[in-house]
Amino acid sequence: MTLHRAVGVNCPNLKTDVVLLQKRLIQIKKSRQASPSGELDEETFIAITSVQRHFMRCPDGIVSPEGWTLKYLNRWSPKKVAATANIGNARLRQAWCLVSPLLPIGSYYSSG
Repeated sequence: MTLHRAVGVNCPNLKTDVVLLQKRLIQIKKSRQASPSGELDEETFIAITSVQRHFMRCPDGIVSPEGWTLKYLNRWSPKKVAATANIGNARLRQAWCLVSPLLPIGSYYSSG
């Protein structure tokens, strides 16, 4: 995904950029929107900060064309849990969901 201008509070928020970002947030299941609206709404802002919490102490809700948030969104890929793995613990599952998108391709959860 390539953005032309920044998306977020007090940013240009070009409709084409917002739609691209919303599609990606929906695809990775960070947004509950059914389809992109092209408007920076509260749901989109919450989804952006949810992604940023994976790697930022203080999420700012801004996705810049050359920024870290866009780089993470472009690489975002939740990893699999092996069929034989036990991941019944809710805290362990939560930790895996938080960390797995940031792990290298080919990573997977294999034991619990």
